[in-house]
Amino acid sequence: ESLDTVTEKPRFIPDYTTPRFRLTPSHMAYVKIAEGCNHTCSFCIIPTIRGQHRSRTEESVVREAQALVAAGVKELNLISQDTTYFGMDRWEGPGKRAKPTSGVDSTRGESLASLLRALDGIEGDFWIRLLYTHPAHWSDELIETIASCRKVAKYVDIPLQHISDHMLNGMQRKTSGAMIRDLLGRMRAGIPDLAIRTTFITGFPGETEDDHHELMDFLRELRFERAGIFTYSREEGTRADKLAGQIHHMTKRKRHRELMSVIDANAALVNAAQVGSTKRVLVEEEGIARSEWDAPDIDGRLFVPGDLPVGEFAEVTITDHRGYDLVAKTAGRPTPMSKPALIQRIIRRLEGDLVLMEAAAAESRENATGEETKSEGKYDTRAIEAAYLAGAQAEQAAALGEALRRFERFDPPLYDEHEAIGPGALVQTEHDGEIV
Repeated sequence: ESLDTVTEKPRFIPDYTTPRFRLTPSHMAYVKIAEGCNHTCSFCIIPTIRGQHRSRTEESVVREAQALVAAGVKELNLISQDTTYFGMDRWEGPGKRAKPTSGVDSTRGESLASLLRALDGIEGDFWIRLLYTHPAHWSDELIETIASCRKVAKYVDIPLQHISDHMLNGMQRKTSGAMIRDLLGRMRAGIPDLAIRTTFITGFPGETEDDHHELMDFLRELRFERAGIFTYSREEGTRADKLAGQIHHMTKRKRHRELMSVIDANAALVNAAQVGSTKRVLVEEEGIARSEWDAPDIDGRLFVPGDLPVGEFAEVTITDHRGYDLVAKTAGRPTPMSKPALIQRIIRRLEGDLVLMEAAAAESRENATGEETKSEGKYDTRAIEAAYLAGAQAEQAAALGEALRRFERFDPPLYDEHEAIGPGALVQTEHDGEIV
């Protein structure tokens, strides 16, 4: 079937031979393992747009991954509308056909577990990251596979959408609050040092205050390493668009704000617990890296020394945290100077320079006045030069004063006197023979 064939329903699925133009950095890539979705979530239009689930073959995915790793890719991000359903659409035979809640099971055919094991066997130093999994298809086999595969990141993206049975039923999620809690417990027990990334929807039609508070309590209890909240918006063509009990936009905004306050507090606790630990990171760009716990573009960052090579792995020690981001130094290096000490040192130097600059500007103004008096209003280059120097020095003094004021209220993500790290970090510059 040619690439330009138009079909009544979506049928196309890319193969490892399909031409692609990568827009990602050379050290990471997204690998689409399937297209479409068989779920009928009431808020989602994807099945209508993308069609039913269509998996690539395991061989096709592995061959593409081998080519990417050979090209220098250090991170493979597996994506589809539902990665856990991989292979299930091709299960055939008595008792093998997949159901809406079938778990990953390699005894019935190719599955996400068998794919992960095959990818883990590719030679090279790289990560495999699993995104967009559906809680209805998780199984003990998948948990055991992630735990045992060295190259599979101990990170799982599993959108849960809600914890209230009332809401899960309305969303047609094929899950329940009890099932979700049991699954998360098995995942935590079976995969050491696991980071769970999830998302929830607030303001879905019919959501009550009890539903909302149940979700807030759930977030406090589970304290996910990574989490996000979406405010429900009506999508034409979906079942939810026609539901009664649409929530007022101000109520949605209030609930979103309350849920985000819990997530922010959780993030601070999770990140504070990381201080002092050593992590392997992938350097994303100069001064910025990601750990196994951080998917590209959606999770936090690590501010690292600017001399670490981009696109390579490095070992770093976490020294501090700033909101959703972490601060790190290269493992084995001395601990950076504390913020108060460094900032006060810079402020003292700026204050001294400002005094000298203002004195020089004042002297130049006096000289300019004297030259102008001597010239009696006539054209005199010495008077013009003196006035120009006074103006320039006054501008420099004003700029230095503004720099001083900025440093006094500055709260940088890292305060290493020898390294400039990340956007908003201290600018590295040589000043009187010293790097500040």
